[in-house]
Amino acid sequence: MPGRRRRGFVIWVTGASGSNRRMLVELIADDLRHRGYRVEVVGSEEVIERARAAKGLIDRGAVVICEAPDPSAESRRAFREAAGRDVPFVDVHLKTGGSSKLPVRPDVTLDVASISAEECRNIVLSYLIRNGLIASALPRETP
Repeated sequence: MPGRRRRGFVIWVTGASGSNRRMLVELIADDLRHRGYRVEVVGSEEVIERARAAKGLIDRGAVVICEAPDPSAESRRAFREAAGRDVPFVDVHLKTGGSSKLPVRPDVTLDVASISAEECRNIVLSYLIRNGLIASALPRETP
């Protein structure tokens, strides 16, 4: 909507090695960019270091997607505090057949052993729409 400022938010994606975290993160990022959102992807090796910088992007309406192999409450808490406690934070956990370590109450848990990466992306996008973080319709193309 013209003149309306979007609020930025964080999507925190955790999962064991082999859960295709990176693929899902890229699918979500591509879709959000197509919808007109500014997206910053933060890798696991730089999560905490980039959180404070990400806060500035979030304040300007960007979506920050964090790919983090560690689902611990401690790493999540540290990032949330650095990015800002008032920032919407969507916790997505990718579960594989053998993984059992879950973050504290993830918003979305996806069993990647039974559904495709595209289906996982669609579930996350549906969650974002239902919770008012993104619009349900794609922006119209101008001729």
